[in-house]
Amino acid sequence: MLLFLRYFIFIFSILAVSIASDSRSLITPVLGGQYQTAIKHSEIQTQTSDPFIQGKKRKIGFSIFYPTSETKNCDKVRLVDFFPMGKEFEFRYKSFFQNNDWYHSFSELYSQIELQSCKTGVIKNLKSFPIIIFSPGAGGGREGYVTLLEQLSSYGNIVFALDHPHWGGGNNTVFYPKSQEFDVFERPNKLFEELQKKQEGADPYFVKVRTKDVSDVIDYLPTILVEENLISSADTHQIIIAGHSFGGATAFYSTQINQPNVVAYIDFDGTFNNTPQYTKRVEQPILLILTTQGAKEEAQNYNMSFDEYEEFNYYKGLDLDLFMNLTILRYQDYVHSDFSIFGFMSTYGDFLNERAIRSLPIKHSHKEFLDEISQSIDSFIKEISSQD
Repeated sequence: MLLFLRYFIFIFSILAVSIASDSRSLITPVLGGQYQTAIKHSEIQTQTSDPFIQGKKRKIGFSIFYPTSETKNCDKVRLVDFFPMGKEFEFRYKSFFQNNDWYHSFSELYSQIELQSCKTGVIKNLKSFPIIIFSPGAGGGREGYVTLLEQLSSYGNIVFALDHPHWGGGNNTVFYPKSQEFDVFERPNKLFEELQKKQEGADPYFVKVRTKDVSDVIDYLPTILVEENLISSADTHQIIIAGHSFGGATAFYSTQINQPNVVAYIDFDGTFNNTPQYTKRVEQPILLILTTQGAKEEAQNYNMSFDEYEEFNYYKGLDLDLFMNLTILRYQDYVHSDFSIFGFMSTYGDFLNERAIRSLPIKHSHKEFLDEISQSIDSFIKEISSQD
């Protein structure tokens, strides 16, 4: 009897651990496209001098979201695979939150998130996919956009999500999953103050640094795709540069660089009132996606009408006549942070300060948002492809 009781306790403990483990996983929304997705992590050592660290070249880490035709025994990717938790994680994220309780709530949710994407996947008999180069927002990293990026990949795109090291966005810490290295960096306040005094200012300078990162990754694409066994499935003549917030400004300013294989640009809620001067005429299609509900709230804070605020925030100093094929989509019910993992997390915890998410009631699911945005982008890319 005692032996049976011990056996029962042993089996029950295993089941309890299993159930607890399963219950601790927060699964990202079901993919809306026709493909399952997988993710690779990689990095490149560029020959571009790092303006923030004397004598150092810029190293750029990125994650590749790609469509797959075969995912047997799929081992799902977890958010901690992008950036492990520990002292570096705390250094990077704690400053985002107004108190320790909110930071700990965020950390707990972060540790539980499991993606739809697999760690490995096989591409067989699939067409050649467009490539999207994605730049994250200020202070954030590629891990902050996994819900959006795996959705875009599921529609038939190979998505490169970049990290921008040392660019000046707060306590900017980068993790390189392939080499398992951290690069911990505290913003050089002296440099920032010097830039602020100059006529151009700090933000335009940072946009230029980020834009050069994007250009360097594009230059290295053939080598990267060969090393990652994706060259036969990637259309290197159909590259789209995209980004959110400060990354959106980076994507928009990338119209000014010379990359002949870039066919379009997508800006998710980026702003232009603090970007460098635009002088080059742009004929490639540009899709500008704006979330107006958060902007309306900010307009009230500035005592402006919405039209006045939109002009101030998005178009100040921008000569729209330079952009021959600009499409603007305005989404009434969404806010700035919906593009990021914060939009997904907000369903589970009210811990995000106003810097991260607007103080607005959630009127939609993150899945609804992702579906609507992804379908709009899919239509945009297909229209471009049909014109080639």
